[in-house]
Amino acid sequence: MRLSIAIWLVTLPISAQQLGIRLVEGHGAINVIDDTTDRHFAVQVEEKYGVPGKEIPVTFTAPETGASGTFKADSRSITVKTDHNGYAVARGFRPNKVAGQYQIAVTAAAPGGELHSAIAQTNALATEESSRLAPKKLFGKLRSTIAGLVSW
Repeated sequence: MRLSIAIWLVTLPISAQQLGIRLVEGHGAINVIDDTTDRHFAVQVEEKYGVPGKEIPVTFTAPETGASGTFKADSRSITVKTDHNGYAVARGFRPNKVAGQYQIAVTAAAPGGELHSAIAQTNALATEESSRLAPKKLFGKLRSTIAGLVSW
């Protein structure tokens, strides 16, 4: 009886034992080509049993050709380390002038093995309609925010 209990406590579902990269910010973004705003991507690396992966190098890599972009210093890739909560943030991404969909490859060099994921992106041209409506949308959001902060 004790032996079967010990085996039961040691055996965990495969999903609880696996390492993983969780996409936190930037996935599915649409980047306006002529916008000079820097973008950033955030992921969380989880080690066995969901424990945050600390000080793990994470590399973000943009495609070499077609729709893509660059990080600081016109580099196609950037490597950062996860913080004590397992988060890695790649800052300073700028889309190139090519419209289309692409993926930023994410690779984490975790102690239990290399992990892979991808962040979907789209570079798009600003349309006349979106440019014309942008100030109205911004004003509407600002008005809603102010109304939420002020109690009448």
